[in-house]
Amino acid sequence: MHILLISDNFYPETNAPASRGFEHCKVWVSQGHKVTVITSFPNFPRGKVYSGYKNKLYQFENIKGINILRVWTYMAPNSGIWKRILDQLSFMITAFFGGVFLKNIDVVIGTTPHIFTPVSAVLISKIKNIKFILELRDLWPDSMIAVGMDNKFFLFKLAKFLEKKLYFSAHKIIPVTNSFSTYLIKMGIPKSNIKVVMNGVDISFFDFKKSKYIKRSSKIFQIIYIGTIGMAHSIHTIVEAANIMKNDFYDLPIKFQIIGDGAERKTIEKEIYNLENIILLPLVPKEKIIEYLDRSDLGIIHLKKNDLFKTVIPSKMFEYMAMGIPILHGVLGESYEIIRKHNLGIYFEAENPQDLCASIIKLYNEKSLYNEISKNCVKISSLFNRESLALDMLLEIKKTVRNE
Repeated sequence: MHILLISDNFYPETNAPASRGFEHCKVWVSQGHKVTVITSFPNFPRGKVYSGYKNKLYQFENIKGINILRVWTYMAPNSGIWKRILDQLSFMITAFFGGVFLKNIDVVIGTTPHIFTPVSAVLISKIKNIKFILELRDLWPDSMIAVGMDNKFFLFKLAKFLEKKLYFSAHKIIPVTNSFSTYLIKMGIPKSNIKVVMNGVDISFFDFKKSKYIKRSSKIFQIIYIGTIGMAHSIHTIVEAANIMKNDFYDLPIKFQIIGDGAERKTIEKEIYNLENIILLPLVPKEKIIEYLDRSDLGIIHLKKNDLFKTVIPSKMFEYMAMGIPILHGVLGESYEIIRKHNLGIYFEAENPQDLCASIIKLYNEKSLYNEISKNCVKISSLFNRESLALDMLLEIKKTVRNE
C-alpha cells in the first residue's frame, strides 16, 4: 500500500504534529508499506528555514525509509493572523500540486491543526479517486477564538464552513482525543466514520530505565516546561510562580526551566530578566530533549483557562510520563482525567501561580507521594506506546482503503 501523508510540519521539526507524523510513518514503513510525505521546508516556529535547507520550489529526500517531498511555502513566524494564513494557504496550494503528480497512491491523509492542509488532501483524493482520511489534531478554527480571535471575523466564518465540509468529505476521521470524537458525533458525523488514535510516546527512546540520573538526587529540584511559548499557553503563569517562589521560598533549591519558542517568547524573556530561579532556553532537537528531561524532577502542562482546552491532551504529557516525571497539570478536561485516574501528578488551577506554587511545595515536601507518582508515570506510559498506536492507525487506514 502507498500512503500519502500531507502535513505542514514534519521532521526535523519537533512540534506535536511533526513528531507524531514522523514516528507513525517509520512504523508504517517497517510494516512493508510505501510512505510519501508532502511537507514544507522546516521552519517552525520562527518562520525561518532550518540550517541545511533552502525554501525552494521542491526537494525530494528520504529519511528512515520515508519518501519526503518538501514544497515551497510563504514562511511566517507562529504569531499574528494574516501572515500565518498566507503561510497556510501557500502550503495548501503547493502541497496540492505536489500531490497531483505523484503516482500510484492508495490513500491520502491530511492532518490538522489548521484546516487548509486537509483541503489539499481532499482535492487530491477526488482527482485520483482514492480515499481521504482526516487526522484531527485540533478543533481549528475554534482554537483561534480561544486565543483571542474575533468569531465575527469573516475568515472565522469561512473556516467554520470549510471545517464542516472537510468532516463530511472524509472517508474516515482519526481524532486524537475522545472529546474530539464527541464533538464530531454531535455535528452529525457517523460514529462508524470515527476512530480515536491518541497521541503517545516512543518508550524505546524516552526510557526511564536508561536514565543516568535518579529523580530528586541532585542538589537542585528542577521544574521543566517544554513546548510552544504561545498565546494559548500562558507561560506568564509559570514566570509568576517563579517570582513567588523566589520571594516566599527563597531557601529552597527549586529552579524553573522553560524550553521552547513561539509568539510570546520575547515577552517571557523580558519578564524573567531579573529572576535568578528561572531560565529560558531555545528549542532543542529530540535527541537533546531527553537530556533535559533526564535531569528534571517535575514537568508542567499548562493552557489558558478556556473550555475548548478541556478537549485537548498535550503531547508532552506522555514524554514526562515515560521519563518518570510527575506532572503539574494546569488543564481540566480529558487530559486531567488521565492524570487523576492513574495518579500521575497534581492538578493546579489554570492561570493561578499561587496554586501552582502550592502544588510544587506539596511534591517537594512529600517524598513518598512523589516517588509513588513517578513510578505510576513510568508504568502507565506503556499504555500510550507510539508504536502500538501507529499500528492501530495503520489498521484503520487498511480498513478504509478496503471500504470495510
